[in-house]
Amino acid sequence: MYYVCHKLDLFSALQSPLSGNPSNASVTEGMDVLFTCSYHVESVKPALSVTWSFRSQFGDSETLNETGLTDNQGILTRELQLTDVKRSSAGTYRCVIQNEFGTLLSLPARLVVQYFDGVNFTVSPSAVIVSGREVTLKITVSAIPVATEIRLSRTDGPFFSSSNSSLNRPLGKVTVSNTNYVEYNFTGDASWNGNVSAYVATPTHRGTSTVDIVVLGPIDASITAVCSNTSLLIQWTVSSSDSNDVTNYTLRWRRMTGGSTWPDTRLLVSVHAPTTQHRGSYVLSRLEPETLYEIQIELSNKYGSRRSNIVSKTTASVPASPVLDSRPVSVEEASVGIRWSVGKNGGAEISSYVLIWSTSPTFLEGLRSLNLSVAERDGLTQQGGTWLLAGLVKGSQYYVKVEAHNCVGYSTSSVASFVTRCDPGMLSLRRVGDKEATSIELLLDAPSERGCGAIIDYLVRDNSTSNTLTSAYSIDNDQVTINITGLEAGKQYAVRVSAMNNRSWEGPSSQPIAFRLDEVSSPTRGTSSEYFLSSESRTAGILLSLLLSWWLQFWPFRF
Repeated sequence: MYYVCHKLDLFSALQSPLSGNPSNASVTEGMDVLFTCSYHVESVKPALSVTWSFRSQFGDSETLNETGLTDNQGILTRELQLTDVKRSSAGTYRCVIQNEFGTLLSLPARLVVQYFDGVNFTVSPSAVIVSGREVTLKITVSAIPVATEIRLSRTDGPFFSSSNSSLNRPLGKVTVSNTNYVEYNFTGDASWNGNVSAYVATPTHRGTSTVDIVVLGPIDASITAVCSNTSLLIQWTVSSSDSNDVTNYTLRWRRMTGGSTWPDTRLLVSVHAPTTQHRGSYVLSRLEPETLYEIQIELSNKYGSRRSNIVSKTTASVPASPVLDSRPVSVEEASVGIRWSVGKNGGAEISSYVLIWSTSPTFLEGLRSLNLSVAERDGLTQQGGTWLLAGLVKGSQYYVKVEAHNCVGYSTSSVASFVTRCDPGMLSLRRVGDKEATSIELLLDAPSERGCGAIIDYLVRDNSTSNTLTSAYSIDNDQVTINITGLEAGKQYAVRVSAMNNRSWEGPSSQPIAFRLDEVSSPTRGTSSEYFLSSESRTAGILLSLLLSWWLQFWPFRF
């Protein structure tokens, strides 16, 4: 029995207001409680009636009859006995005293009914969560008085960080005081797998609730093509360290038409499922060639099912035809550098390129080929490559084509033709011929080789600027006479001469040939040495020669 006793002196309504009141009480649900109020019998005349008023915590009102009366030397104590207190009994109680002069009310006495219904611990939206998604731990306590401590903990490892500002570091426990409700937000991670406990303490009770959290890793599905234009190899991986109790995988596929339905579904039960629960593969056959499909994997276990992202893949075909560049990368006497490109690999990786070349456009003569592995050769990619065809014959024409191979088949480029270099030989100077004010004549030995074709031109270039000078040529047996025009009098020149054949190959240049137009030079045959005689010296020489001739005509008469 819980007793609440307080002396209350009641006076006549004509004398003074009521100043005493019953005492507040706090009891556990199911206990008894006694409210009392007291007054002097002689203080209030005439006789009066006493009742109790009750106002619940929800605002409901009720009048209660007293349950007892005691008289102690003229002090009357009026009693209200409550037994087996319920939660509905919580509220305020007043003693109501009435006579013909009026009514007196005591101050309210508050009754608190203590109870503890336990802890409600949930994970929203579900205790089975997908890794990487945010979830909320909710702890709700049904208790009066409110909890003085709510503690979140786990016994199998450190507690994980949370987006909540109070949980920004790993903790062994998290404590919150004086509340009946709390939330913790966190992002799912495989390390959350296991039991998480919520411990709650009130002034009168203790309670614990445990949630078993299961974290499922997302499915990463990768789709690759196999060596068929009507099949796809589907491969998937469950990226979770704890993907237990997988019961089956479901494969769904459809043609890429933009629709929302999945007309084709296949259940891959345990006999078709992978040897481990974390990865698997399946060959999807009887598809349409060169068709785009959407594919999705669904994982199921005892907690439910999850679906992978949708992956698009086109069934394989042979690669697109290589495009062979008609202009060579390089040309030498015994080699040709070629370049080609491929627009698409056909949905399956190009494994190799085959180079085929011949001296015949029908590839019936001098046929050669070379198989180049993309994985083993530098300079080769899925988009094409470059290669140097070596061991060729100087000045010969070759016909070339390229094949691109993948697991489905191969495609062939169009044919391109290339000619290896065949340069004319070098010229050598015999002598410098006649010179005029703006021109000069050079006599050279013809080149020893024509360069696999007839000589069609001779090019004269300034040795210092490489500019081509205006010239004309004539050939007499093994001698080439070149007349250079458009020169400047008094200027020092050095030129080189080269031959070009009918295949547009230019031979090596001669040694530099130096001269000046206002002087006469008599270089030695086959050299570039210079001999100069000024115009004044030339005139004096002529006069001296005439004088000597006249003197010789008459010399017998002088001796």
